[in-house]
Amino acid sequence: MVPLDLTNFAASPCHYIFPNNLNVFKTLLVLKLKGRTVLDVVDSPVCFPSLKTLHLTYVRFERKESFKIILSACPVLEDLVLEALRSAGDYLFPISLSSPSLQRLSIDTKYGYYHDNDPILEISAPSLKYLKICDIRACYNLIEDMPKLVEANVSVDLPRHEHLFKVLSSLERLSIGFHAAMVVDLTDGLIFNRLLHLELDINYAFCSNLLLRLLRHFPNIQSLKLLRTYLTYWRGQLNCLVSVPKCLSFHLEILQWTCYGGALNEREAAVYIFKNAPYLKTATFSLCRKDMEDVMMKDLRSMPKASASCQLVFKKTF
Repeated sequence: MVPLDLTNFAASPCHYIFPNNLNVFKTLLVLKLKGRTVLDVVDSPVCFPSLKTLHLTYVRFERKESFKIILSACPVLEDLVLEALRSAGDYLFPISLSSPSLQRLSIDTKYGYYHDNDPILEISAPSLKYLKICDIRACYNLIEDMPKLVEANVSVDLPRHEHLFKVLSSLERLSIGFHAAMVVDLTDGLIFNRLLHLELDINYAFCSNLLLRLLRHFPNIQSLKLLRTYLTYWRGQLNCLVSVPKCLSFHLEILQWTCYGGALNEREAAVYIFKNAPYLKTATFSLCRKDMEDVMMKDLRSMPKASASCQLVFKKTF
């Protein structure tokens, strides 16, 4: 059956009521609701027996119980996307999300609809393979471990989620929003030994010294990607560490750096990585300053490199 995609950006919200015993829902595989939509679900037996993909974006619920009801009505759900959910009357939270079949979960609340109380989300998804959370205020309570989880993309307030990061420590691939407080909050005993691919989304100004200190928690990464969604200036100076992060000395093969601007601390970090990464194979820099393009390329090429086989690749972001 073709997917059901209901999108509404009208001035007045549309109200959708899902009653029970509708045969059309028995074969529905994909359901996407987006926009000014108020959703209500009648308490009924399973009504989406074949649904595998459910995306709810800017959707409001008529009752707090509606979310729980619709989730329990999807026994084979594999892909769930939640963006900026709320209830039409009382607040939607706390949410208890339980799905034994769920493999991909994406929660994005960056548009913020919280009031006085920070929301609490309880998650029970033992079959989860991919997790994305973009939320700096909510508290996440993982009811059980996720042994099948291999990839995650998270941007959260670290002190609230010590257990979350312990779960993530068994991953192979991680994308995470980076800020200075993260280095302070990560305990020395939290080591991501299985992680091979790390992507840092740098949304705030920070010093390169903290970046390198953070890498001590990821001793075996083979590829490192530094992302900046907008231009920031790095603060502080790069001090000599007691020891070079293990990932640089023994494992790092791929470096990707987006929005490289050639600032002093950026340059110092690049020099340090080149100097201490003997197994580096490729280093890709996406340059963000047109007026300094030639200067930055010449400077990066001239930096001493521990790896004689390292290939430099340049891209433009302007």
